[in-house]
Amino acid sequence: MIEERLATGAWWYGDLWSAMDAYLSWVFWRVECAGFDVASYRHFTHHVRAMEQRPAVIRALEREAGATRQLEAEGMIFTLPPVL
Repeated sequence: MIEERLATGAWWYGDLWSAMDAYLSWVFWRVECAGFDVASYRHFTHHVRAMEQRPAVIRALEREAGATRQLEAEGMIFTLPPVL
């Protein structure tokens, strides 16, 4: 359903960006980071890559990376143990 919807416009609501686009980007990121093969979801992948180019998203990701580096430097980063 998502792939079909994103095939008809740049964003979930066509030409208008919305919070739904941010949510979809987060969902895609979670699925992709979990190792799911997203290659067959061309429109969804394009949508997320477009989101990654938005200035606000770039700033947010830079801020998160900085916070992660600080936590790592302070020995406070939490990582999940490997799944056996």
